[in-house]
Amino acid sequence: MLINQFVPWVTVGILIVSALFFSRLLKRDPRMWTFVVVTLVLMEELALSLWLLLGDVRIVSPHFMGSM
Repeated sequence: MLINQFVPWVTVGILIVSALFFSRLLKRDPRMWTFVVVTLVLMEELALSLWLLLGDVRIVSPHFMGSM
């Protein structure tokens, strides 16, 4: 499925753009590190959650789960 190949690259792009954007802010205010880390983690988790929700991605194999 196309979305399964596309979404991981979107998350990488989000991380790169966020790092570039926040690097400028960090030069002005070094206390922004906490905000940067929290924002990046939340954006990554949101993107991966949407990827798992929209795609037919299996975290655990059916063999491991038994009869499910």
